[in-house]
Amino acid sequence: MDVLFRFNTDLIRILNFNKSKCVHLDEKITINYSKGQNQIIPVQAKIVSPEIKVTKDFIDFGISLVGQERCQQFSLRNPSCSSFLWKIHIENNESCAFDCNLKSGFLEASQFFITSQEQIISVYFTAK
Repeated sequence: MDVLFRFNTDLIRILNFNKSKCVHLDEKITINYSKGQNQIIPVQAKIVSPEIKVTKDFIDFGISLVGQERCQQFSLRNPSCSSFLWKIHIENNESCAFDCNLKSGFLEASQFFITSQEQIISVYFTAK
């Protein structure tokens, strides 16, 4: 049996939604005091979206014998300056043929765009 484990790269493209990876917010908050006076406070924010990179589009486990466990690895990378939470959901896995050493985690932001933060994930397949 030749088995491939495919990633949903369309979802990753949707999550990396903004080419500039940054949204600027420039608003004003009005505070109304009980004596009828108002105070306007300017608020500025910069919202940076994380950039998710997966090192492989698919994992090829090759030919496997029934009962034989195979392991392959891939990495999640975050070259952006915004941290993010991630989670892996394996669909249609009633037979428990696939498993991962990590199902969720937190990937820190890169430091000064010098190093990309990375999480190595092992995917296991046992032919049933």
